[in-house]
Amino acid sequence: MIVDDELSLAEYLDVLLTENGYQTKFFIDSEKALQEFELMPGGYDLIITDQSMPKITGSEMAEKIMQIQPKLLIIIYSGNLSCSDDFLNRINVRKVLQKPVAASELLDALKKYLS
Repeated sequence: MIVDDELSLAEYLDVLLTENGYQTKFFIDSEKALQEFELMPGGYDLIITDQSMPKITGSEMAEKIMQIQPKLLIIIYSGNLSCSDDFLNRINVRKVLQKPVAASELLDALKKYLS
């Protein structure tokens, strides 16, 4: 699952991951993404989410997801992440990437965590 309120970024990540063999579903609304996850919590191996979004931030979404599926892999990417490392570890965020995210860096992270 890809979650980013910027449509162009969500589409870019969707195309990048699809072209590299991953099955994806993207959302530009964090509330809708969380609702979808709640309906199908076993349907996702990884969540890639922006941090700064209206309604629900990436870290808030990660915290809610961890209550449902504690072992799910979560990657947050952001231009400005203001969460502590302790908080991120507690909600099982595996990787924090800085925007703009290089395609190779994201793909390397996916290979590391999904293998």
